[in-house]
Amino acid sequence: PTLLVGASGSGKTSLLKQIAGWIRDDAIAADDRILSAGERRALVSLVLHDAVVLEDAVRANLFAGDAPDAVLWRALEAVEMDGRIREAGGLDSWIRQDWFSLGEAQRINLARAWLSSRPVVLLDEPTEHLDEAQGARILERLLARFGDRIVVVSTHRAPPLRDVRTIELQP
Repeated sequence: PTLLVGASGSGKTSLLKQIAGWIRDDAIAADDRILSAGERRALVSLVLHDAVVLEDAVRANLFAGDAPDAVLWRALEAVEMDGRIREAGGLDSWIRQDWFSLGEAQRINLARAWLSSRPVVLLDEPTEHLDEAQGARILERLLARFGDRIVVVSTHRAPPLRDVRTIELQP
C-alpha cells in the first residue's frame, strides 16, 4: 500500500477524490490511455472518513447487492461491527445515521470497501474515529484482504505498517 501523510488541509482527501473521479472531469492517463472520471469511478472504491449511514436496512447499507449473508457477516466481523449489528436485529434491520457513533459509521463504510471487488481501494483516514488498537487491527485486516489490489491510505500520522510507501503532502 501507499500512505499519503499530511496535516489537515494538505489535500489528501481532494487527491483521493480526484483519483476516484469524484471531482473535476479532468482525465488521468494510464497505459497510454486516457481514463475519464466515469471510468475511474468504475475502478475505484473510495472510502471517505465522513461516512454516511443510509436510512435503510443494514444489508442495503453495505452496497453488496446479492452477496450471501455469510460474506456480509465476514465483512462486519473484519471491521468489528458484527456484535453491534446483531444487537440492532441483524442484516435486515432498519438503521440510520444517528444510531451510530462516528467510529461505528466509519466501520460500516470500511465493511463496504471489504465487500467491494474494485481493483483500486482508496481509504481516507480509515482509523480517524477509532481508538489506536482497534484501528490498527482493522487496518491490518483490510490491507491483508486487499493484498492483490492498488491501495492508498490517507492519514495525519503514519500507522506502524510494514512494506508501505509513504508520500508526505505539504499544505
